[in-house]
Amino acid sequence: MKTGTDNHEKALDGVKGLAIGAVAFCWHYQHFQPQSGMPFYPLLANSYDHGWLMVELFFMLSGYGMMAGYSERIRNHEISFRDYMLKRIRRLYPISMITLVVTAILEGLIVWKTGNTFVYPNYDIYHFILHVLCLQDGILGMEFSFNGPAWCISIFMLLYIVLYLILYHIRDLKKICWILIGIVLAGGIVLIKEWEYPIANTFMARGFTCFAVGGLIYVFFRQMLNMSRKSMTWLGWAALLIVVIQYVILRIWGENCFGNLQMFFILCAGPMILLAALYLPWLSRLLSIPPFRYMGRISIGIYLFHFPVQCLMWLIKEYKQENLDFSWKVLWVTYIGLVVAIAIIYERGAALIAKKKQSRRIAE
Repeated sequence: MKTGTDNHEKALDGVKGLAIGAVAFCWHYQHFQPQSGMPFYPLLANSYDHGWLMVELFFMLSGYGMMAGYSERIRNHEISFRDYMLKRIRRLYPISMITLVVTAILEGLIVWKTGNTFVYPNYDIYHFILHVLCLQDGILGMEFSFNGPAWCISIFMLLYIVLYLILYHIRDLKKICWILIGIVLAGGIVLIKEWEYPIANTFMARGFTCFAVGGLIYVFFRQMLNMSRKSMTWLGWAALLIVVIQYVILRIWGENCFGNLQMFFILCAGPMILLAALYLPWLSRLLSIPPFRYMGRISIGIYLFHFPVQCLMWLIKEYKQENLDFSWKVLWVTYIGLVVAIAIIYERGAALIAKKKQSRRIAE
């Protein structure tokens, strides 16, 4: 995520890495239904219980990153829609199709052995085609199927198109902010009402609302760059204090205190996490350390490969007919190691292919 000379924004890569880890390694680890509880539960309780909210944070980070990377270029008509979308498709579509095919094969073997899919139902040609067309959730489909976590890909594709149209046709940043605020309000209504219609449903609302919040945070951050360093630090401390208070309330009194935890996170907790990462120098440096930043770099690989890895582990369990207890910490660590290793291999392979293609273009 590049935003000019503001190096502390690199911390958001670290936030992205930690967020995707909470989803893939804690929240979705519950797919295994460990018999003796979750590994390291006392330490990672919030990630196990409410890790799904990190998907909201992931959408916010994407909205921030897209505004940071493309806002000025699109508003100044420096990048065509074709080039813009090709970049997004090249990043998301190949990995989406690879993980879809791998999941389909593994789930087929599981169905052959057990008669049922591992987690997500709707194992049929219709839902497979929806995945291929990136229409699996939100637009036409509204049921989880195949590589379930890939539901957000269909939302991202539509988000990219809408963002380009807004920025291309409306160059005034204030008007853009009002549009983003309107999207947040409309999405909030859909989430609160829990509508489940084509387009107007909770899948779409989660993506659009959080993406718009991320865009607004980017505008706010850029506008506040003229603040003194001391004022920025105080703002960061205030944001972090709010996050800590929210966390304590959640752990002691539970989510009922917030009324609607999802909307509270979208409108308050999530933005405060990003502002704390942006404005607190020590926190920015901590989140910018190589392991966290690298996790952010390969986050899409972790997110899309973690369920196929789960299918593989479940398949081995079924064919070996062993009563594995996924509460075992060694299995949890093995699972994380496999997911990260595959994500790294994919990221490096994709980078190598892109480099070779660029070399060929230069040679031609």
